[in-house]
Amino acid sequence: MVHRMWKTVCVLIMLTVMLSPAYGESVSGSVYGTWDSSVQDTVKVVGNLSVEDGKTLIIKPGVVVSFLDNYRMVVKGHLEVQGEQGAPVIFEPAFHGEYWQGIQIDSSSSSLISMRWFTIRSAQYPINITASNVALNYGRIEDGLEAGIMAQNYSNVNINGCFVHVMIDDTPSSLAPLYVSLSNVDFSKSIIDYDIDLPEPAPNANMPGIYYQYSSGRIDSSHVEIESNNVATGIFASREDGLMQIETSSIHMRAAEEAFAVRMTRMNQILLDHLSIELEFLEQNPSYDLYGVYVEHLTNVEVYNTIVSNPNPANQVNAIPFVVDYDSREFSSIDVGYSVMHNVVDPQDVSVHIDEETVLRTDPLWTDDEYHLQEDSPCIDAGRPGAFDPDGTLPDIGKHYYNQLNVVDDDIAGTKLPATFEIGQVWPNPFNNAVQVSVRLPHPTPLSVSVYDITGRQVESLYRGVHASGELRLTWTPESHAAGTYFLRTVTPTHSESRKLVFLK
Repeated sequence: MVHRMWKTVCVLIMLTVMLSPAYGESVSGSVYGTWDSSVQDTVKVVGNLSVEDGKTLIIKPGVVVSFLDNYRMVVKGHLEVQGEQGAPVIFEPAFHGEYWQGIQIDSSSSSLISMRWFTIRSAQYPINITASNVALNYGRIEDGLEAGIMAQNYSNVNINGCFVHVMIDDTPSSLAPLYVSLSNVDFSKSIIDYDIDLPEPAPNANMPGIYYQYSSGRIDSSHVEIESNNVATGIFASREDGLMQIETSSIHMRAAEEAFAVRMTRMNQILLDHLSIELEFLEQNPSYDLYGVYVEHLTNVEVYNTIVSNPNPANQVNAIPFVVDYDSREFSSIDVGYSVMHNVVDPQDVSVHIDEETVLRTDPLWTDDEYHLQEDSPCIDAGRPGAFDPDGTLPDIGKHYYNQLNVVDDDIAGTKLPATFEIGQVWPNPFNNAVQVSVRLPHPTPLSVSVYDITGRQVESLYRGVHASGELRLTWTPESHAAGTYFLRTVTPTHSESRKLVFLK
């Protein structure tokens, strides 16, 4: 009888343990090892965390890291955030309405810090990267307090499929949702959502959604959304250090004060290609101007296959598509070709050169707020000859290619993830003698893999033909080519993707 009762008690205890929620353990100080949701689904942070040099912390799918106060995580060793779609790793304050400091990555390790499928909520500086190599894939930063992602002091960062939201409603911020200084950052298939609602005017703040200073990198297949009651900028690039590319992206400025979609100062020869820029006034009779592309101080920009549009013709006189700062006109310029201007004033600036034969003044006929083109859009097949078009016809103007042959267009993050193929590992990069490339294909398909120089000239064809599903591995050995920056481009009938290569020789 006693044995039977004891057995029953043991079963009840086991059931209680199995059915009770796993509240997790409390941690602070040095952390390493593996956090697994099958063991603890919530990790309570009761002090500052540190992943020390030589240590590794791996966080598995579904783990929630809950900060009980204004603490931070400092990574000097190695961090792997291994979330999955449907089971992201979440970093958040324990209490609604509170903030924590964020993740500071300052790793002396040469290995790559990897974060994928993660969500960071309500952090003052969500991700602050210094002198590190970091890959951020399919992450969400929600309600950043002063910044979103910062990369500084010679960091090398690849951001893909991420969403970054920052709201400024107290004092102006000197940072940005994406802030890059003295680093190389590629920002692809991602979204910046920046809300600026300050209680008082801050005319000298110039708060950008994306800011590059003394840096290099590429912005492609992305979207910048700015809503501001103060002076603001979509993308601000200053003092380029290397190659800077902005292409196949969209910028929506909704502003109640002077604002700039793209602003550049002290940059080398820059190409803006396949952009869709919308300038929207938040006031009915504005006393301020909105600018599409604004350059100053020794900056020369070429603009092709780009749309600058204002939805309200009543405000046309205040919508200025291209401007060179008055004091910079002797040494700065903007050259515009194969583009569309809609409900904007004609540039009168002598340093803005409009190719009248190829620039259209018409409605681009967008179908939605993601800037896809209608079937009868004048932008279709009106782009710069020689530019790439995935359906094999003439290039289109704007961010998105029109689907003439049922071609799948690239979607920005937040809608669909790449469902066709992807460029996998490119290693090493930068490289001296040879670079290895992997391309992953989910089904047999015609494929071309080529290398282009910075002028857009093809210098090497690595593969052309029909390849089976699986992984294709290639090696490029540029023995006869000069050191410099090149671009690897992969194309199938339904998809295209590019990756920057740096050949050091």
